[in-house]
Amino acid sequence: MATGPVDNVILLADCYKTSHHKAYPPGTSSLYAYFESRGGRFPYTVFFGLQYILKRWLCGPVITKEMVLEAKEVLGTVFKRDDVFNEDGWNYILERHGGRIPVRIRAVPEGSVVPVKNVLFTVESTDPAVPWVTNFFETLLVQVWYPMTVATISRIHKQVIHYYMSLTHDSLETVEFSLHDAGYRGVSSVESAALGGAAHMINFKASDTVAGSSMLRKFYQLKGVAGFSTPSSEHSTVTTWGREGEAQAHRHMLEVYEEGTLVVCAIPMTSGSVSRTSGAMIFATLSFSVARRVAASTSDPTAVTQPRSSLGYKILKQIPFPRYSQANFLSVVIFLTLVVAPIDVVPCYIQISASKTDLFRPVLVLKRIG
Repeated sequence: MATGPVDNVILLADCYKTSHHKAYPPGTSSLYAYFESRGGRFPYTVFFGLQYILKRWLCGPVITKEMVLEAKEVLGTVFKRDDVFNEDGWNYILERHGGRIPVRIRAVPEGSVVPVKNVLFTVESTDPAVPWVTNFFETLLVQVWYPMTVATISRIHKQVIHYYMSLTHDSLETVEFSLHDAGYRGVSSVESAALGGAAHMINFKASDTVAGSSMLRKFYQLKGVAGFSTPSSEHSTVTTWGREGEAQAHRHMLEVYEEGTLVVCAIPMTSGSVSRTSGAMIFATLSFSVARRVAASTSDPTAVTQPRSSLGYKILKQIPFPRYSQANFLSVVIFLTLVVAPIDVVPCYIQISASKTDLFRPVLVLKRIG
């Protein structure tokens, strides 16, 4: 099975990079470059993903004669001229270094939280005969922006979740499971899912993007997995029971998975409903003791007792969900506790499945009690 659309390391750069070996001042023997986050909406970045790029593309002998010939043909056609591609330079690397790229790359430890405007990694050539290799691989190396961005936003979410949990809950044990990644389907490729999924796992342990664990096992020496999930419903597992069988669909899930927790997808929301970077306002632990305590005689949708925790629907109202979503959420809670299992099941918390796009989906995590 082919590994991807591009297997030739020489073709991992923007075409124009090929012309730069002639553009540097005559006599240049060494080049030194660095990568940083220049700033943005957050005060820091979480550095992650470079190790994957290096191991995937640049470790060991990565240049072959066949690659040089292929690149010569492709790039000669691209430029419609034969004086751009550096055939002699690549053959030198092949013959002198056995196909290994003569560069030295140094980086901060992966997973580090680094204030913006600081160097994250450096690249320098180690052979004066081919100093141009330093910046040739810029195109490839800067792709670290994606896992870094996911890791950074994920950590921002975690900080805000931690803050509100510390204000409203008696335990912080569930923080690491409070933002669930269901973004496998929401990204551009399996590789993106692996990188983004692994980046999310730096901060949280809840994930359905198993590609993240696969990448960490292969490129980061992970033993086991870094993301955990639970049996969950979806539209098909409920709608196949028919309109009148919705309650039975949930009862059936509880019967076939008697132990542990279940997830019920409750309220699909569009990308405009919740900001991707507002993880703060996303998570709410709902310790509704049997929701049938809702006062049937009142129209107040917040009239739910909360004996086990100070956080409940009133806190949820501080979250910028649309009004219809708040109402729909409460109706789902009532349906599950009154119709499906009024004694055995309590909705314990809302988990948001955050894809690497802007799609957020609230879910209910059900725990059997008694």
